[in-house]
Amino acid sequence: MMADLQVDERHPHSWPSDYVDIGTDATVTWGGSNFQFTNNTEYPIAIHSYYKDLHVTMEIYGRPVADGMTIEIEGDVTSRSGPGPTQFVPNPAAAAGSKSSVRGSHDYITANCYKVYYKDGVEVKRELAFKSTYNSINAIVSVGVLAPDGTICPMDPATGAVTLPAVVVPVVPPVEPAPPATETTPAATTAPAETPTTAPSETTPAPTPAPL
Repeated sequence: MMADLQVDERHPHSWPSDYVDIGTDATVTWGGSNFQFTNNTEYPIAIHSYYKDLHVTMEIYGRPVADGMTIEIEGDVTSRSGPGPTQFVPNPAAAAGSKSSVRGSHDYITANCYKVYYKDGVEVKRELAFKSTYNSINAIVSVGVLAPDGTICPMDPATGAVTLPAVVVPVVPPVEPAPPATETTPAATTAPAETPTTAPSETTPAPTPAPL
């Protein structure tokens, strides 16, 4: 486009790329969406591409754009709205309540792509090249539903809340205290009756008659 060549086929990505302006990306897939262009000038062109530092650079060599102009590509977002609700999916292999992101969310976006012609640094004209639509994409979150006892917990697909199994606590009946010990008063022991001892009777000696 910056070489002012004729673009025959171009498709936006499923969601905007972060390395170019929104609306200026192009999809290339083998057997699917493609990017094709035609050299509609009267002169041959040379394509030079190379990879360095995680970037692929494409260079097209040919005749300069007519009238000494240069072309810049600009993207312009025309509308944007948020995605739908997050989608929660159960993961029976993960601990109950744990969460991990499967896919991020993307807004619904429409955008225009313009070819802007400059001469001596001054904008001369602006042409609408493409219109792009990026459909909204809901986020997907994986939620663990594996309970500690090995059972699978139910999950609310709207909120991702997991219901853990109820913990059964055995009920131990209360132990009633033993009645207090009753003090037993020992029965009175009757002492054996003492057999009265008969004192020996004292014999009063008879008086001895005095001599006459």
